[in-house]
Parts: sequence; structure tokens; C-alpha cells
Amino acid sequence: MEEMSSLIEECYWCQLNQLPKQEWAEYFDGPTGTWVGQQSRTYQTWTIVGFLLMHHFLRERKEDINILNI
Repeated sequence: MEEMSSLIEECYWCQLNQLPKQEWAEYFDGPTGTWVGQQSRTYQTWTIVGFLLMHHFLRERKEDINILNI
């Protein structure tokens, strides 16, 4: 579980730094999935919402993650 927590934390900081620089792009391409797609739209609502959910689950109310248990 500790490895998963550190992986999620690393992902959070990576996204926090990259998404604003990439103008909240719609999708990503390339071998590592870090290139903004050629036809990608910028400032996409679902990209921003996805990041805000990750922030909420990690920083605001961790117990809310239980809503995802089906």
C-alpha cells in the first residue's frame, strides 16, 4: 500500500506541474503519453475536473474516496 501511495503522490505533483503548462489538454500521445495530441483541444473541463477530484481525494477529504467503491 505504501508503494501505491507514493506512486499516487508522485503522479499528483507531476500533474500539478504539467497540466497548467500544457493548457489542460484533452488528450496526450507519444510513447510515454506526455505529448499533447495534435488534434487536442485545450482547457478541457474533464481534464480540469479529473485533477480537482484527485486533489480532493488526496488533500481535502481522503474518506470521500469510498464513494468509488462499487
